[in-house]
Amino acid sequence: MPGSARNDPSGQNDGHTASWWSKLRDFVTSTAGLITGLATIVTAAATIAGVVAHGRSQPERTVPHSVTRHATTRATTTAGTQPVSSAKARMQWGPGDLLITNNGTSLSTVPPGNNEDVIGDIYSGDSGFYPFAGTTLVLWTANTQPTAQQCQYLATTQGTTGQGVNVVPGSVVCAVTAEGPIAIIRVTSLDATDYTIETSTTVWDLPGS
Repeated sequence: MPGSARNDPSGQNDGHTASWWSKLRDFVTSTAGLITGLATIVTAAATIAGVVAHGRSQPERTVPHSVTRHATTRATTTAGTQPVSSAKARMQWGPGDLLITNNGTSLSTVPPGNNEDVIGDIYSGDSGFYPFAGTTLVLWTANTQPTAQQCQYLATTQGTTGQGVNVVPGSVVCAVTAEGPIAIIRVTSLDATDYTIETSTTVWDLPGS
């Protein structure tokens, strides 16, 4: 049949066909290689991204700080939670009999007493002691005799400057004066007629008070 490739006596049409198939095969082969390469790249990229993401999801580890423990020494306490100070108290006066009057009695002078030329630290009232000049008074309620350090601590933590205390015979009062000396006052008797109170008193000088 004229014009048919099969009847082409020269064979040129078969050559073109073979060439076309060769090109098609090369194209397919190269395309498949390209796809395979792209797939490999995508897979590698996904793997890397997963590793990075996993690394970010892990909590950061920090090096713990070294802890230094300081030794703390707690002093033996009596009458509640009153620590014993390491400061050494010096007896300034006493123990001795001291009359507390309504006119005012000095605890800071040596000897303590009623001196018209000195402003008193405390004075007596109807049934107790009342402060002058910034003195702090507080009752000692334990059965033991307080130390100057214990009195100072008790007055600092539980006393109120300017506040008086009621007493009876046998009461023990800690008095921390504005000038510094600390008096431990034991009541021996009260006289309601002239507002005087007989006491046995010791005055201490405590460094830092």
